[in-house]
Amino acid sequence: MVTLLNQIPKPPYSALNPFDTTLNSPTGLALKGDQLLVSDVTALREFDAETGKALGKIEIPGARHLNDVAVAPDGSVYVADLGSDSDVAGTGSDGRDAVYRISPAGTLVTLIRRAELLGPSALLADPSGLWLVNAGGELVHLLTSNATSLTSNEPSA
Repeated sequence: MVTLLNQIPKPPYSALNPFDTTLNSPTGLALKGDQLLVSDVTALREFDAETGKALGKIEIPGARHLNDVAVAPDGSVYVADLGSDSDVAGTGSDGRDAVYRISPAGTLVTLIRRAELLGPSALLADPSGLWLVNAGGELVHLLTSNATSLTSNEPSA
């Protein structure tokens, strides 16, 4: 049996699309309490997770292509930047690949910006720090206490 996409019933949240905002290329999602955080090219967008109502946006100066977001246990938010168009992520060596941190108080800082990140693609924040998978499939553990030293590791079980 073949089901055409236009025959699939729309989920209830599709009615929420009067988001009162335009999403350009949303690629990463995370929940922070009752907020849905969405990485969207050069901004982190905030929505009410229950209603879909837009709550705000945080522009990230210098961002090229934000593609994932993670929330740490302390409430910090981390956002990955491929550093280039998603079709060519990790191919340049000009150091535009980055990870940004937004503190619980809302302060935005560039946690790390290095070509060696090779296209940060997925993030996970846990009590040990920040885990990153790059476009080449390498697992990297970024220690939030010393973000300039990168070590490739696998998380302990």
